[in-house]
Amino acid sequence: MDIPVYDADGKAKELMNFHPELKEKIMTLLGTQSYNKKGLDRRYVAGKVFGSDSLLKSLNDIVHPAVYLDFDIWSSKQDSEVVMKESALLLQVGGNKGLDKIVLIEADLEVRITRTENRDTFRSTEEIKAIIEKQSDYSKHTNLIDYVVYNNEKEMLVPQVANIKKQLELASLS
Repeated sequence: MDIPVYDADGKAKELMNFHPELKEKIMTLLGTQSYNKKGLDRRYVAGKVFGSDSLLKSLNDIVHPAVYLDFDIWSSKQDSEVVMKESALLLQVGGNKGLDKIVLIEADLEVRITRTENRDTFRSTEEIKAIIEKQSDYSKHTNLIDYVVYNNEKEMLVPQVANIKKQLELASLS
């Protein structure tokens, strides 16, 4: 729909692989084993941080400020009235600061697990469930959520998104 979308999770992975300062901080926090010849060893890092709330918080405190800054730079370069920021941890890590509206993309747990298994073939179902449990319970943040899109393979996505886009356009006119 011609709306530029910033992929915060993808950008975080990119920054963790290529930003020298972030790499150094991550290695200081989690050890040099955090990286291998291919870059960030996601399996190793996940094994370390998802077993420790304090390590997970420390890693988030390293990565997310860099992602916020990168988003600000990216969004300032967009030639669009509306930009979107996609992030699995948006509300959990305060990534909603400075955003006008929040759209929650909701999917059933089983659908989320299957999608993650298809994407991250190196993870077990148990690992995926543990990661999902660490993600924010959005029922705690209903006061921050402006719109919900149901991406559960039962409802059509395009009409839901088109409706939100129309509402945003109407709101910007008033």
